[in-house]
Amino acid sequence: TPAATRTVVLDLDGTTLDRGPHTSAAVAAAYRAARAAGVAVVFATGRLPTGTTSLLAQLGHTGPDVVHNGAAVVQDEAELVSWPLPGEACAELVGWCLEQQLYAELYVGRGFWVTDRRASAQPLWDEISGAPDGLVTELDAARAGIVKATVNVPPGGSTDPVVALAGWL
Repeated sequence: TPAATRTVVLDLDGTTLDRGPHTSAAVAAAYRAARAAGVAVVFATGRLPTGTTSLLAQLGHTGPDVVHNGAAVVQDEAELVSWPLPGEACAELVGWCLEQQLYAELYVGRGFWVTDRRASAQPLWDEISGAPDGLVTELDAARAGIVKATVNVPPGGSTDPVVALAGWL
């Protein structure tokens, strides 16, 4: 029953947000009503923490929230807990992506690093996170504490090496 509801967990993209960094007036009003009724509201997203900043400021929300597809929990500006990927697997993944000239993003804490700064990724950076913090070649992938990695494999490209690396998890 609604009276028994203590916590609501909301996804961001496609649920709380449509396009842009702010939510609708209706969602903001529902958020405020839930909080006024004593219900905790938590956001869960694949985004990195900086990709939630505008929404959280709009709502006056301080967390805790789940980010990086569940790999970390943050509150305000602090990371409460995270579950990094195995460092050796990350180093192998970076090497493979660079060798194959594939675009990849590796997420560490509040930032992310990319294999290259290709123009096709720019619109997503502009919409969600801002520019990358640097290139993966500037990271010690085995020791960085990478919590999330995304790799763009073109249609028809082999994902076998990525699947093999997933065996590390």
